[in-house]
Amino acid sequence: MDELKKAEIRFCEAAGTDDFQEILAAAAEYRDAFDEKWRNMSLGQRRRSRMPDEAARLLRWAISLVRMTRSAVAERRRGSSAAGRYLVTGRDKPFRTWGSAG
Repeated sequence: MDELKKAEIRFCEAAGTDDFQEILAAAAEYRDAFDEKWRNMSLGQRRRSRMPDEAARLLRWAISLVRMTRSAVAERRRGSSAAGRYLVTGRDKPFRTWGSAG
């Protein structure tokens, strides 16, 4: 397996995590591997290559996945924050509604 493919796999795996530093490191590794392979190609190979299209598609996919992951993490944080506030207010006591007697 060539270095570009290895870097692509690592980048895809990192994009599914909520570790932003890992995502940035994997993206840099992918960029470096892409640049290395691109520089070693002849002009004719570059003209026929689908590498730029594939890289653009990969980056669009990764951006959408990172956005979804960050949104899910933010939602979990909001939920746990609300649960914490609920417990702090002492809601473990019986809850009375407007119609409750007493």
